[in-house]
Amino acid sequence: EFHPGTVLDVGAGSQNARPVVLKFANRYIGLDIVDKTGALDVLGDMQDMNAIEDGSIDVVYSAGALGYARKPDRAVREMHRVLKPGGYCVVAAPFLNGIVDEPYHLFHYSPHGLAYLFKEAGFEVIEERRVGGICCFLCHSASFVLLMSFWGIPLLGWSVWWLNKIVLVHPPVLLDRVLRLNRKFPMIVVAVGKKPVN
Repeated sequence: EFHPGTVLDVGAGSQNARPVVLKFANRYIGLDIVDKTGALDVLGDMQDMNAIEDGSIDVVYSAGALGYARKPDRAVREMHRVLKPGGYCVVAAPFLNGIVDEPYHLFHYSPHGLAYLFKEAGFEVIEERRVGGICCFLCHSASFVLLMSFWGIPLLGWSVWWLNKIVLVHPPVLLDRVLRLNRKFPMIVVAVGKKPVN
């Protein structure tokens, strides 16, 4: 069974992945360009991770951050550089998504585009997943408005949260999966690459 030693979270943000990663890994390193929590491990740019040594990381993980890189090819090459031979890189990137965080969010990625970046950087692409679909995309906005409208209201907020799950979260996920709409209209693309040993 694979057990990661050191995991680098590129674009760690609020470091929500830290507690989950530490259940499986020996060490978590959060890297971002802004320290939102006051507890970030490395303050730096994903396009130039000079604070991280060559071949020192077992797993690179990045959720959504690649959409902010001005030079995504350089960012993926940096992910490759810091990985140990045989190490894994897991990147989740937006494809079908609204415009978020203007003007900083720059790119969306098709499965083939993300795989191309991985291959150009020297990775062997070992897995690709497409998450969500057009039904999830259409229901996501309604879900967000519903939750935010009632957030913080005792009892009613909790009731709306459950109603939202039953009506606006689970059915579109199931519909996208059954109709295979996530193949053509994924909300998020996930690629897993492996750095060759030789």
